[in-house]
Amino acid sequence: MPGKAIGRPDIPTVGIRPEDVEVTEGDGWETKARVVETLGSDTIAHVRVEDVGEMTVRLPGHIRLNDGDRLKLRADPARQHHFDADGRRMEGQTA
Repeated sequence: MPGKAIGRPDIPTVGIRPEDVEVTEGDGWETKARVVETLGSDTIAHVRVEDVGEMTVRLPGHIRLNDGDRLKLRADPARQHHFDADGRRMEGQTA
């Protein structure tokens, strides 16, 4: 996703793994669950984030969602991966 999606327009691309996203009540992305898979210990949600696009997130299994539910998500800043315009990882960058 573009760095501006996390408030960092100086970073061309940010990579976030599905397991490093969590539901939040605070600041985060307003999303809508498009497809939800409840797999016991995990809930996999395919969501659409405005101005970012499609994301797949892996949430704890106790979180119950239905297709079409709205939720707010955030990515753990310590677990983000930053890449320069050439796709090379930017070492030492934190959110």
